[in-house]
Amino acid sequence: MLIIWIILTALVGLSISANSETVNLGERVILPCEQECVSDVKWSKIIPDYRVVAQCSNRICNFEEGVQNRVSVSPEKIPLLIFTSAAYTDMGSYECRCDGKPICDVRLTVLVPISVKAAVLDRVILPCYWNTMKDKAQFQWNMKDQMVLHFEDGKLTMGKDFEERFFYSEEGYWEGNLSLIINQVQSSDEGLYRCFVNKDDKGYPHSYILSIENPKDVPYNQKNYFYATVVLAVLFGCMFLYKVFSYLHAQNLNCTWLGKKKRETNELTSVGVSSPEDLSPERKPLNSRESNHKFRLKRRRSKKRPKTWSGTFSMPSSNPNENNETENEDLI
Repeated sequence: MLIIWIILTALVGLSISANSETVNLGERVILPCEQECVSDVKWSKIIPDYRVVAQCSNRICNFEEGVQNRVSVSPEKIPLLIFTSAAYTDMGSYECRCDGKPICDVRLTVLVPISVKAAVLDRVILPCYWNTMKDKAQFQWNMKDQMVLHFEDGKLTMGKDFEERFFYSEEGYWEGNLSLIINQVQSSDEGLYRCFVNKDDKGYPHSYILSIENPKDVPYNQKNYFYATVVLAVLFGCMFLYKVFSYLHAQNLNCTWLGKKKRETNELTSVGVSSPEDLSPERKPLNSRESNHKFRLKRRRSKKRPKTWSGTFSMPSSNPNENNETENEDLI
């Protein structure tokens, strides 16, 4: 009888659509069922061990001890088993029966992914290993439900939108290294990554959660380093500008001095001296102010000088007769 029951169960199970659900540890997951049931519902875990998880009659449910706080059954006609927080012991195969008849079968996989954090434009390596010396293993990397890359029989196939920045090491393959390499990480790369070998086997480690850090998520020490770098850059910029303006100011003063020297040369030339170098040490002016002062003083003296007599002077003679003759000549 037991053999007959097993055969009948297997035959009935062939007609049931088997589903598979994957969830990270501690996340919410729903085990689907496509058939309706308005009477008694029974959810059981059949692999690897058998136990009744939930049993409902007239929409009133009883749950297994230890899971009643995180398991529920949807009140709709389609009975869905809901885990609000998946535990590692929840992994296995589940069966739903309506009035004792199996209506759906679901396989639940609980992952314990490794958390990896990266910043935008970083280079990230997600390790995965398998014994490739035993056979030419085919492997595949998935991001969520999308294929990233697939390697089989020496041929590499890239998934859509993953052609440019996702790689694996060809040399490392023969050493069992199937790691995924991501260059210039973008915010869109965030998510769950899984490594599969030979379709159903899992590489080791198998899954990763890649998180992209935002500027607000940067640690406090890194923020201080960033602010210190900005302050130093501003200080060096100010010093550079100070040097430039100092140099320009010195050039301006030099031009001013040359202009004064040229004006001084012009003034001396107007007085009658060709250049300051032609003056003797005694006459050479100390500066333009002294030269201007001497020039003005010379003009004042020329103005105060009395007019010169254009006639001739004669000395009186000792002979009185000569004097009289001279006076007579003057009178004539």
